[in-house]
Amino acid sequence: MAEEVVATLDDIKVSGNPTEHKIVLKDNKVLKVWMKEPTWVDKQYALSGWVEIDQKAKEAKPNFMEYYKRILERCLVRSEPQFNMTDVLSLRPEVGEALEKLLPSPIEIGITQEEEKKS
Repeated sequence: MAEEVVATLDDIKVSGNPTEHKIVLKDNKVLKVWMKEPTWVDKQYALSGWVEIDQKAKEAKPNFMEYYKRILERCLVRSEPQFNMTDVLSLRPEVGEALEKLLPSPIEIGITQEEEKKS
């Protein structure tokens, strides 16, 4: 029988150290962003705004904008040039798409949670 090894806090927590990413813009200028790995709570917070319930139509609709706004506000540590969440509403599409690639997809998070429920 293999010996049981007890985990440490470092084994179960995200590092919290942000990673620098460079997004090259059309004019070859660079946007630098520092992103931290999302925690379980960060993901749950972002997912809680992902689905809008229409009581009248009795249906649920995904709200990708709300999800990405929430996960970005939790994971974006800093940027050069500095921008805030109000500025995010004015980002050029290619910049937003580049930021999106750095973040976990709500679909992937949902699929992972469903797979864990099955096991």
